[in-house]
Amino acid sequence: MGAIPLELQVAPTGRTDNDGTSGRPFASVGQARDAIRRLRECDGLPAGGIVVRVQAGLYELTNSFTLDARDSGAADRPIVYRAAPGATPRLVGGRVVKDFVPVEDPAVLARLPE
Repeated sequence: MGAIPLELQVAPTGRTDNDGTSGRPFASVGQARDAIRRLRECDGLPAGGIVVRVQAGLYELTNSFTLDARDSGAADRPIVYRAAPGATPRLVGGRVVKDFVPVEDPAVLARLPE
């Protein structure tokens, strides 16, 4: 039987100063990624690898979320990002525009192409 992976938690209620445990989840997948990078640099990947469990909710991304070679695991020490059991997380890279109305000001309309 293989080693049990380290679990890190991400939740919409998380905070940037949390440590990624179930009682103190990270606020974003980017924060989890950065913590894994630091762990890898200092101690290497733990036996069994790492699982990032993303809880249900809306995550508004203010920056691009990218993974590169630093984020690769190994066959015996994988790094896996997945939704928590029964959860449907939504990572959204755009902003919701509220109270949008058509432009009616003639001066503004004159500056817009047909």
